Amino acid sequence: MKTKYFILSLYSTPVRSTLRLAAALTWGLGLLGMALVGLLALPATETNAAGPDEGYVVVVFPGEDGTVRPISYTAGMSRIEALKLSGWAVEESGGSICSIDGIGCPASDCFCADNWWASAEWGADWDTSWPPTTVDDGDIIAFRWSQSSWGPPLLPGPAYTAASDGLDWLRSQQSATDGGYGSVGNSVEVMTTIGANGYQSTDWRRQPDAPSLFSHVLANGAAFSTNGASAAGKLAVGLSAGGGCYPLNALQPSDTYNAASGIYTGGYSAGGAGPQSWGILGEYALNQAAPGLAVTYLKSLINGDGGWGWESGDSDTNGTALAIQALIAAGEPLSSSTISNGLTYLKSTQNADGGFPYDPNSSYDTNSDANSTAYVVQAIMAAGQNPVTGTWIIAHTNPISYLLGMQQSDGGFAWQSGYGSDQFATRQAILALLGQALPIQSAEVATCYGGFLPIVVKN
Repeated sequence: MKTKYFILSLYSTPVRSTLRLAAALTWGLGLLGMALVGLLALPATETNAAGPDEGYVVVVFPGEDGTVRPISYTAGMSRIEALKLSGWAVEESGGSICSIDGIGCPASDCFCADNWWASAEWGADWDTSWPPTTVDDGDIIAFRWSQSSWGPPLLPGPAYTAASDGLDWLRSQQSATDGGYGSVGNSVEVMTTIGANGYQSTDWRRQPDAPSLFSHVLANGAAFSTNGASAAGKLAVGLSAGGGCYPLNALQPSDTYNAASGIYTGGYSAGGAGPQSWGILGEYALNQAAPGLAVTYLKSLINGDGGWGWESGDSDTNGTALAIQALIAAGEPLSSSTISNGLTYLKSTQNADGGFPYDPNSSYDTNSDANSTAYVVQAIMAAGQNPVTGTWIIAHTNPISYLLGMQQSDGGFAWQSGYGSDQFATRQAILALLGQALPIQSAEVATCYGGFLPIVVKN
């Protein structure tokens, strides 16, 4: 099946119309024509009557948070119809996109100042000509919200389609008996992954009559949370991203916090950068601020090379990448030496294949792996950098290219070259390929008292 890439939308404020006109003067008279019709409704239909057709709808929300949905249709459709088919809540006016999932403007004021959905045809080149090519089998229909650029998303189109195929593989691995993924820890991490793509764990199930992923976490989450800061933090991050309610008697990250030392305690490697970072990330996932002493303690663990160790000791890529995400969530400026030194350490560990090992000084294995590379990509994105350009290009490749090379024919991702699809590698690779850093979102999560209660999201 062929694949082409599109970014589709409308520029809907007078200010943006002016910017588009100025850009068109630079790009040529052909683009000027596009700018003048940009406020018009999208074509009613883009026909491809042969069907059945399959494609993807990509929506890139503020902060480059990408999502992807596969679609299947049997006749031509408008882009708005394709967007609705993918399951997003859409407001429109006269064929114009006003908002997607509440981001943008209400239909009653579609051209308000908050509508920054940008458009262009995304194939081998970034093509802003008008009218756009009709939608064909295998196309990607995508919508990007950006206040700073009319260009494509930071990540390439294949990253999103690979993430979609990875999600399909993950669903095939879910237990039809209890809704889980083996261990509770695995299940909680899958909850984070699907939540990043806008899926709800209450709906995520192997088949219509099978238990949901949330039902498994609800039954086992309280016991899992007693394993310490990492477990409590992961549970908080997963529930805020994937939806559901907090299992009764489950520990929150704040319950593992020692106010005298500033350390999130309990479990394996407590006191190291890994558990400390999960504790901080879990606090912010629940719309709570981590104590200042907890952040100070995490900074005290920085090694002379600018990195962190997952446990106490020498730096590694996983501990460093997670610490960077935790500190940024806690408000550390992207320009701070703490963040820049951490990124410099990560760059020093990059292999010639574009990927990253767990420990570049290991006497056992310094080969790149998908898990470590995905963590590093998340840190890069959290820091506002692009993992496919600039300093992150090495030997004509980059971390995203490496991850794409780890995808197997069944859609899953291998941990390292020569291995088969792996749940751990797949769920982490998907987050990176969607360009999403931790925590996925900040939300107040209701406690489960005798039944299911939805989360309340704080935008």
